[in-house]
Amino acid sequence: MPGVRRRGRYGAASAEEIAAAVRGRRLRAVDVVAEALERIGRADPVLCAFLEVWGDQALRRAGELDARVAGGAAEGGALPLAGVPVAVKGR
Repeated sequence: MPGVRRRGRYGAASAEEIAAAVRGRRLRAVDVVAEALERIGRADPVLCAFLEVWGDQALRRAGELDARVAGGAAEGGALPLAGVPVAVKGR
């Protein structure tokens, strides 16, 4: 499975690290989501792990989150999972 195991820039970061970096504006949620979608695109043809991937919606929502964070919405510990990509397992 060439390329499937490549972690990229954010693949080794914990959810806590990603969220803290997004809240602190050291990292953009859009960049994290774009990398996650890239990894899904490389791995899923081999793994067949995803029934649906809502890439456009995820990128749009990440952009909205970045705007909220820039406006101060993450101050005081708000948005504890800001920018953390999530996959939901079905049955």
